[in-house]
Amino acid sequence: MYISKSKRPNGKYFISIAKGIRDPKTKKSKKIQIKGFGTHDLDSKSGKEALAQAEADLKEMIRLDEASQGFENFEDFIESLSKDKLSLNHKNLGYLPYLKIFNQLKLPNFFTKMVKDSKLDYSFSNLMFYQVLGRLFNPSSKLEVASRKDDFLYDFSFVNSDNIYSSLDVFLDLININLKH
Repeated sequence: MYISKSKRPNGKYFISIAKGIRDPKTKKSKKIQIKGFGTHDLDSKSGKEALAQAEADLKEMIRLDEASQGFENFEDFIESLSKDKLSLNHKNLGYLPYLKIFNQLKLPNFFTKMVKDSKLDYSFSNLMFYQVLGRLFNPSSKLEVASRKDDFLYDFSFVNSDNIYSSLDVFLDLININLKH
């Protein structure tokens, strides 16, 4: 796993944690995104904060990945966490299958392309994924959904009610534009 900084046409960089894998069918290597941190100017305050968060998350992911080696299944690993003094801080891991589906459907790329010219200071794709999770796990108001951002192992620190409402405005504008065509 490593930190990826992909340059966008607007000169900013999309920061993510990625992993190189070899496709079993084509035998070619490819990069898969594990976690995105949004598009930033690397010299800006938000860019430096996103990079610092990515580095901290990568360090923790590597630590958990190394700790999980040698187990036959995920359940054995989780049971061992308390014995080894590792902790997931009782975070919800139930989003993992949905994250896989979200990525397999290539929705991160779709949402990123939808808002490529906007000046959002958060990852629209990650916020849309979070809103889907909020509806799946415990449907409630948008304010309630925003308040549960720390329930997940995934870092949703960018989630707040302002970002949720602004993302809905962006999504509505995109739908209206597509309906007119």
